[in-house]
Amino acid sequence: MTPPRLVRGLAFLALVGPLFVGGGGGFAEAVKNEYITCGSVISLQGETQRTQLACKEVAYGGRGSGQNACTGVTGSAEPDRYFVVRGLAGEDAEPCLQGTLITKGRKLRLQHMASGRWLHSHHITSMISNNQEVSCFGGADESDDSDVWHVTWNGGGKYWAKSDKVTFKHDVTGRYLGAMGGVYPKPLAGQKEVAALKSKSAATLFTVTEGIIFPQRVIQNTASPEDKVVGA
Repeated sequence: MTPPRLVRGLAFLALVGPLFVGGGGGFAEAVKNEYITCGSVISLQGETQRTQLACKEVAYGGRGSGQNACTGVTGSAEPDRYFVVRGLAGEDAEPCLQGTLITKGRKLRLQHMASGRWLHSHHITSMISNNQEVSCFGGADESDDSDVWHVTWNGGGKYWAKSDKVTFKHDVTGRYLGAMGGVYPKPLAGQKEVAALKSKSAATLFTVTEGIIFPQRVIQNTASPEDKVVGA
């Protein structure tokens, strides 16, 4: 029997199946479009630790928040490392329709594909490095301002490209998402800490390693050379 928390993810894959390019490593080789777009499913890898973000069905204990843990994992068989690129909630939020290109500095949310929880941070100290805790919070009908991140990168590119090394700045606290080297004990044995840091560093750089990228929407009447590459 399929675990309940995977039902949503499997339904999503059935919807986007025609866009998937198969490979020996699950989603490997599926990132074929030049730009990351709204609605795309991605795996994010830390530049220094080479671990990928994952949401786990284990809550932070002790001095932690009690919310589900966000960790750094390795291995192509890890099922919990895929996130959907979403816009903000609310009537006044900038639309993030499927296939919309993502501009530098844009606010967005990252929704864990399998569980529906959001990549989240708050003023709670992380368990290993004493930075700021990063967790997986809420669900499809539960999200708040602490799920919002600004994505940016070095260089002059207008849109988030799959080759960019990006940083995620937390909207509420101003901290930067970071892949850390500290290793958790059981029940997360072998998985590394993910935390939010006061300033940018090599540890706060991430790249898209795998994913299902929706084709870009056509942009009409534009003068930018980058805009002209988008397809239907």
